[in-house]
Amino acid sequence: MLPVHKGHIHFGLIGIGLLICSMITACNPSVENPTPVVSPTPPLATALPMEPSKQPDNEFQSITIWIPPRFAPDTPAGSLLSEHLSIFEDAYALINIDLRVKEENGPSGILEILSSASLVAPSTLPEIVLLDPNALNTAALKGLISPLEEIIPIPKTPEWYPFAIEAAFVDNTFFGLPFLSEAEAFAYRKESFEAEPKDWADLLSSAETFLIPIGDPESKFSLIQYIAMGGKVIDDRGSPIIDTALLTDLFNFYLSANEAGLLPLYSLQLQSTDDTWIALMQGNTNAAVIPLEAFQEGSTSVTFLVTPWPTRDGSGVVPTMTLSWAVVAKDHEQYDHISQVLQWLCEPTFLGKISQSLGLIPATSTALQEWTSSDSSAILSRLIRVAVPEPSIEEITTFGPLLRSAIEDVLNGRSTPETAAESISDQVKIP
Repeated sequence: MLPVHKGHIHFGLIGIGLLICSMITACNPSVENPTPVVSPTPPLATALPMEPSKQPDNEFQSITIWIPPRFAPDTPAGSLLSEHLSIFEDAYALINIDLRVKEENGPSGILEILSSASLVAPSTLPEIVLLDPNALNTAALKGLISPLEEIIPIPKTPEWYPFAIEAAFVDNTFFGLPFLSEAEAFAYRKESFEAEPKDWADLLSSAETFLIPIGDPESKFSLIQYIAMGGKVIDDRGSPIIDTALLTDLFNFYLSANEAGLLPLYSLQLQSTDDTWIALMQGNTNAAVIPLEAFQEGSTSVTFLVTPWPTRDGSGVVPTMTLSWAVVAKDHEQYDHISQVLQWLCEPTFLGKISQSLGLIPATSTALQEWTSSDSSAILSRLIRVAVPEPSIEEITTFGPLLRSAIEDVLNGRSTPETAAESISDQVKIP
């Protein structure tokens, strides 16, 4: 257990309250207020009341929050989170916030523990948890988390980024408050390209090598490229579908790049953007798809430029994976205070600091304005324009392995782009 320790920052109670009110009010205009009900939910990012409305003066309440290891109190980002929440605790003396670190995945991961604890030890469950999109989707479908409409209003554009809002919904129901997003981009050496590569034709005509993680078992890059062309993966009946013409174009691009010596065959051994990033840093290629946070951490802007992934039509695409706060608590008596905590977690100055410390995209535009590096914030502002959520786990599971196998067959000469695309179409058709 890693509790939040009080006393890191000392202000008078009234001063802290005013600070919280002024900081949170900054993001109020971007959110639509819900229709008033008997016990109204306070508008997202409005001032926190100094006296919680439902808590008796002598009643102490503890709010437990489960977080993944990157936000542990002994990490730079975790230190920011702990300090930020300690300010909240100082303002609300009868509310204690308890941070507990849980693994993201595996048998000891957040989702697995949520599932098991809900059955055998519900009293050990947290009130709030930080989840990735796949975990959010699974937790919602299993009834492990509560819809947020009763707790906090739905975030709206333009203050909140569309890709982050989209990731917060499961079956058209609002389950997650967007927090931070991982993203992937395309990096290239400044001296190797006369102009920014925007489309496939630019890459093929550049005579410069580039790497993509073709060995990724989930084939996220290929699936996102296909979707960026306008390709559908689900038809009107909810069945999987593939446009073979679009897929053939994608396979032809890979084959042309490989035959020209631009896309090395060892791309089949690269399973993630971490792998392609390492190859780029080691000088094994002149361009590659990369995890944006690695680029931000590496401070390599002197050598490399970053752009959206080049696409067939040149519009570019930036896939994202958004972490969202979800509410596990079922007791409506707790919702007022949980709402206050969630509002405090989206406060722009804090969100700006913690996102910059991790090299992640904050969920709001106001938070991005808090970045102290104008160059980095300018890069993100450009990438955000074409940012999209990464494919769902169902889409990845259905198409990823098929794409991976088909691309390997094409590059090794065992299949033509046309026959490989037809093969995938045949395999996903439901009899």
